[in-house]
Amino acid sequence: MKTVCFLLFFGSACGTASMEEKSAMVRRDAAPACAAGDTAACARSCDANGATETCEKACDANDMVSCRKLAFAYAHWGYTADGIPGGWPKDREEAGVLYEKACDQGDAQSCDEGGEMFAEVDDLRGEPALDVEKGAALLEKGCEIDPQAYAAMLKRPVDDWLSFTIATSCDHAGHVFRVQLQRPDLALKAYSRACVVDPKNCEMNNPTFKRLNNDTGW
Repeated sequence: MKTVCFLLFFGSACGTASMEEKSAMVRRDAAPACAAGDTAACARSCDANGATETCEKACDANDMVSCRKLAFAYAHWGYTADGIPGGWPKDREEAGVLYEKACDQGDAQSCDEGGEMFAEVDDLRGEPALDVEKGAALLEKGCEIDPQAYAAMLKRPVDDWLSFTIATSCDHAGHVFRVQLQRPDLALKAYSRACVVDPKNCEMNNPTFKRLNNDTGW
C-alpha cells in the first residue's frame, strides 16, 4: 500500500495522524448520524471529544461512558474529560447524579470518580465534602464490581487497566473508611478486595500492601 504525501505550501501530510486529528475525524464522521438520532454515533463523538451535547444524547440513551465524561465536565470547572476547557458550568450536584447513574449500571470508573468527588474536601477552593457517606458507598460499589461484567459492559477484555480501575476504587474506599469515617473493618475489607482484583496491589512497594500490613492505630 502506498503512502500518499503532500509536500505543498502547507507542509507534509505524511505519517500517522495525531490523536487530535483522529478525534476530529471521528467527530466529523459521527456528527451527521448523531444528529439523525444514532445514539451509538453520539457515543463515538463523545468519546472522541470529551463533554459536548453529543455526550448528553448518548448518556440519555444509557451509554455509561458518555455519562461519566459529562459528569467529569460538570465536576471540574467545565473541563472535558481530555483536559480541554469546554465552557461547561461547574455543578458538582449534577455531576453526582450522572456519576451515580453510571456507577449503578456497573461503570467502576464512574464509581471511583464520583465517590472521590463526594468524599473529597477541596481546601484550595474552600469547598467541603459533599457527602462522605455517599462517596464511600459509591467507592465501595465500584470496588465490588465483577471484572468480567465490567469487561462485557465496555466490550473489552479483562486487562491490566480494567483490573487496576476496580482496584483503585477499592483503594480509595479503604482510605475514606480508614481516615474520614474511622471504620478500619471496612477499610481492611476494601484493601483486601483490591488485592484480589489486582494482585499487583499486594507487591511490596504498593501503597495498598503497605496499608494492609504497616498501618498503625487500627
